[in-house]
Amino acid sequence: MYIPVELLWGILVSVGAVAMVLLAKLLFKLHSIVSRIEGLLINNEKNIDDSVEQIPKILKNIEEITNITNEELENVQEKIHEVGSKLTGVAATAQNVADNFVMPAREILGLVSIARKFFKKKKKKLW
Repeated sequence: MYIPVELLWGILVSVGAVAMVLLAKLLFKLHSIVSRIEGLLINNEKNIDDSVEQIPKILKNIEEITNITNEELENVQEKIHEVGSKLTGVAATAQNVADNFVMPAREILGLVSIARKFFKKKKKKLW
């Protein structure tokens, strides 16, 4: 089977033309996308510049907040330790109160109860 060279050249030129059209279309879309991005950057240039200028101030504020938070946490830890120490003292005092007052008071109440039973009048049955 014989294919004439002119036909091959014709097919090759047609494929090349289609490829060129597709490439041109791709480049046109790419140009459109780049133009839109450029427009967004131009429209937001002031906002972007303002944001970039504020970054050092924001970082400084974050550093100050972190330092203040660390100091406050140290103070809170000290207060928690103090409260723990006070609670230990309160617990010891409560134990002393229980040992010195509550237990003897229970014993006295027990004696009073026994004395009541001893002196309790017997009720007469009416029937």
